[in-house]
Amino acid sequence: MTGYGVTEAGFIRKPYAVILTEVQTSMQQLLGQDVDVSPSSPLGQIAQIFAFEVAKIWVEMERVYDAAYIDTAAGIHLQKLGRLNGMTINPATYATGEVVFSRATPAPQEYVIPAGTVVASADRTILYTTTAAGSLAAGATVSDPVSIRAVEPGIRANLAMHTVVAITTPILGVDYVTNPQAVTGGADRESDAVYRARMKTYEPASRGTVHALRSKLLDIDGVLDLNIVEDTDANTVSVSILGGADAAISAEIEETRPAGIAVTWSRPTVVPVDVTAQLRTSVSDTEAVVQNVTSALAMMLQSWSIGVAVDYSALVSAVLGVRGVASLVSLSATADETTISGFDEQLTVADDAAVSLGTITVTVV
Repeated sequence: MTGYGVTEAGFIRKPYAVILTEVQTSMQQLLGQDVDVSPSSPLGQIAQIFAFEVAKIWVEMERVYDAAYIDTAAGIHLQKLGRLNGMTINPATYATGEVVFSRATPAPQEYVIPAGTVVASADRTILYTTTAAGSLAAGATVSDPVSIRAVEPGIRANLAMHTVVAITTPILGVDYVTNPQAVTGGADRESDAVYRARMKTYEPASRGTVHALRSKLLDIDGVLDLNIVEDTDANTVSVSILGGADAAISAEIEETRPAGIAVTWSRPTVVPVDVTAQLRTSVSDTEAVVQNVTSALAMMLQSWSIGVAVDYSALVSAVLGVRGVASLVSLSATADETTISGFDEQLTVADDAAVSLGTITVTVV
């Protein structure tokens, strides 16, 4: 039958009902028009089983067809299409930061904090290990900063200051731990949607255009985000880049930049955003709601693009999207001494600035 399979309109999958009708018709043509192919008859049941198996083959054929095109391919198939142009998907990255260990009274002796010591968030669901040894000196109550790295990659491990507060690996003479600054740098694996959009603007063979520069820089391992500002009057281009190795970035810019155009790059200025929210819940487990709202706000802010203003409505949507939130009583956000608390307000972010996670305070009223 025509109209199914590869057509001018794309791949049209043959429905199960059509396949079943065709099988029943073939049975009657071969065995006689008076053959009983009703659903409850033996032949009817055989026809249904056969038609179902054929329908599954049509589904697989459609998946094979879709895997050949950027708009419909997914997962490994989309990645393979990207590799044809020299593109790779950005992998998940590990959050890193620093913690300090402490005790209530001055240490009677030096206490060593071994590399590989495990610390965690308050609920012990997000784990980190120390990447180097540290120590708490005799007579001191606080250690020098010790570097940590998340045990698992992903944006979930980006936590605000003073939220890594649990010691999972006991340390003699040490009672407490905390992170004086936010733990940052964790990112989820690039989604198919983002990878697909990047593929559509990728210009592997071109040089000297903003699109080409963006494509090449985003394809560097570890680059999480960037913002390009082109000044056509001064004939200059400035790039703010989050993640990636310095040498690789500099080399790619030199390779891709237009002749005679100065291209400079820098790391984005970090702008912590503090959020305070009061809400009402529709469930009894208010503690879980508070934690989920805090996580939703944190994930949104950590994934915010460089140079993009923080819109109040986006913050509200993140809160109201959490299951168990009945209503939002109030919400405010502060960055660089500017506070917003209404739907027509934004926190302006400079072209070379990146939003980071500040303090999130969520209360139930």
